[in-house]
Amino acid sequence: NAGCDPEIHKRLSVERSHDIGFVGTDGGVPRKFYLQEMRERYPNSFIGSADYKEMSKIYSSSKIGFSFAIRGECFTMRNYEIMACGAMLLMKRLRDDSAERLGFIDKKHLVTFDGPNDLFKLIDYYLKNKKEREYIAENGYKFTIEKHTYEQRLRDMVETVKNRFNLK
Repeated sequence: NAGCDPEIHKRLSVERSHDIGFVGTDGGVPRKFYLQEMRERYPNSFIGSADYKEMSKIYSSSKIGFSFAIRGECFTMRNYEIMACGAMLLMKRLRDDSAERLGFIDKKHLVTFDGPNDLFKLIDYYLKNKKEREYIAENGYKFTIEKHTYEQRLRDMVETVKNRFNLK
């Protein structure tokens, strides 16, 4: 499973000046349609490609980080990166329970949407409700930094190997 690197994916002390943040390619249908509609409805956003060194600044300056996986239905690196930078993660609901199995709870650590109408209702709601948005963003940030860094993943793997082979 993916995670974040707190040396690269970190919350910076910058103004949250973007409504929406998305770093990546438009991909195929339907993600490109979601992104195009967001560009039109929320022009005060960063939606596009950027060097990985710029990612922390973009997500740290975003109120909402958007995620819509185009390859498979899984919890992606982008999800961790968004939360590690302190933006509220708004992601397409997964078909399975992988987010829950990782400990993430909808409306506590992140927010999930089911389709375009739901997406735009949620964006409008959370842009207007700063306190609630920041509460979710802070919970997601703390949980990600505490439980979902690459260092934590390595510790978990070492522990699994130790247990599997009865090593001390």
